[in-house]
Amino acid sequence: MSLLCFICFLALSAPAPALAQTGESPDLLNPAEQRALQSASTLDQRLKVYLNAGHERIQTAAKAREHASPEAFASLFEQYQGLLRICQEQMDRNPPLKARQAKNLEIMLRKQIQHLNDLAARAELADQNPIRQSIDSAQRLRSRLLKIFFGTGALPEKE
Repeated sequence: MSLLCFICFLALSAPAPALAQTGESPDLLNPAEQRALQSASTLDQRLKVYLNAGHERIQTAAKAREHASPEAFASLFEQYQGLLRICQEQMDRNPPLKARQAKNLEIMLRKQIQHLNDLAARAELADQNPIRQSIDSAQRLRSRLLKIFFGTGALPEKE
């Protein structure tokens, strides 16, 4: 077994961490991501740390799709959704983002959604549910960022 497969196995065999109720959940972040979060001084920098961490979870899932158990595969998407929830909570508790900040975050999120859609298209039917839930969560956050960028009344509410 190659070293990469072994590392992916170790990363995926750990149980999904429980989400904290406070909105700050360092157990979803690895030590490097925690350090980056501590050095982030503004809301948009903190959101970038969480979105980058989410991107890493998507990349890990894409690389380990064939070698991981369905539970380990789904746990990566649970972690991704937890990171998106933290972003939503951070946006609720802090002053609003500026349009330029929202634009940059929306671009990051749009690329992640595209990657998730590509992953869903290649995944087996049994693996698609956690991916689709992640796409829905990411789309909700993206819509919120677009409203900030274009203005509150620019986008109709989806039901």
